[in-house]
Parts: sequence; structure tokens; C-alpha cells
Amino acid sequence: MVKGDKEWLEQLAKELGTILVGNPKGLVRDRGVVGLDEIWGGWNRARGVALIPPETMLLVLPHLPKVTNPPIRLRTFRSGLRVLHTPEYTDESFTARLLTLIASAGPQSTMEIAREEKITSALTLEMVESVEDAGKIIRDEQGPGGEVYWWRNTIRDYIWDGE
Repeated sequence: MVKGDKEWLEQLAKELGTILVGNPKGLVRDRGVVGLDEIWGGWNRARGVALIPPETMLLVLPHLPKVTNPPIRLRTFRSGLRVLHTPEYTDESFTARLLTLIASAGPQSTMEIAREEKITSALTLEMVESVEDAGKIIRDEQGPGGEVYWWRNTIRDYIWDGE
């Protein structure tokens, strides 16, 4: 990438950063996590006729943490879903909140977690499955009404003495 291209991408990152968090109605400001499809559409609506193709947006995203406060980062889930998020929705932050919720309120369904986090159930499931992949929680597929409930994984850290 030539110097001019890098500067252009950094300028676009600043522009996108303003749309995301630069005003009280920024796309990410109140929610903390938003899908790339919504970001791309909102950015292009704000630009009017000077539209940005998806490929260019993907090149801009690595520059966002340097030009946004709080730093906005890209996250890709195992399903391929990509979102932009604030530090509140890093894997570590979400995991800590989820484990605290389960410790204080008991096993939680995906819908209960979504309601608590104020995000969609589909996005919640993606995030919860990331915590499950890390071995921090386990699923109980025999919940009331066939719902999946999430429990803290106490088996993972259990040390068996052989007896």
C-alpha cells in the first residue's frame, strides 16, 4: 500500500469513527456492538452520493481503533458474522459479565442474556457460543420449553484425585 492510500484510508476511518461515536446518535455509541451490514448502510446514507464499496470499508476497519474513543474494533464470529464493538463487548468483558450474571441469577437462557445485554438474540448466541468455545460455560439443552440454558463450567477446573 502506498503512502497516499494509507492516508486516504485513515481519513475514511476518521469519517467512519465520527459516524460511529462522534455524536450522541452514533451507530455504536448507545449499543456497543453493531453488525457490519448496518454500519455500511449507515455510513453510505451519511455520505449521500459518494458511496463506499464494502471492500473499501473492510480496508478502513483496521484503522478505527486509532481514531475512535472508545476504540472501536472488528470482531468475527465462527459463523462468519462480523461486528464492530466497543471495549464493553470484547470477549473478556462479555465473558466476565456473563459469568457474574450466571453466578448471581443462576443458569440463563439465550433470551434472558439478550434481554440483560440489550442486544439481539442472534448476536447473543454468537457471543455466548464464543464463551462456550473457551470452555467457561456449558449448555443444558433440556431446559423448560426446550430452551438452552447456560451454566458456568465447573467441571473444567475440577481435579480428580482418582478415587
